[in-house]
Amino acid sequence: MIPHIKDKADLDSKIAEAGGKLVVLDFNAVWCGPCKMIGPKLEELALENTDVVILKQVAASERQSATYIVNQVNAAIVLYRVSQIIAY
Repeated sequence: MIPHIKDKADLDSKIAEAGGKLVVLDFNAVWCGPCKMIGPKLEELALENTDVVILKQVAASERQSATYIVNQVNAAIVLYRVSQIIAY
């Protein structure tokens, strides 16, 4: 199961723990249809790619999603390597 991020401190900690591994952060929301569709595929990818850290941040509101990077949540994904954003 993909770990769920609780808050910004939890995210920072998980990214630091990943070291040089690629980190895929999936932003999604309980009301987002596309988010629900991509979830099972990310679970599958997490099992197949142990050299990649996949994390999930579920927003209960758009305000909560603004705490991170995205302003609107609809299946947004951010990639990190060595604690730096490399793509989103």
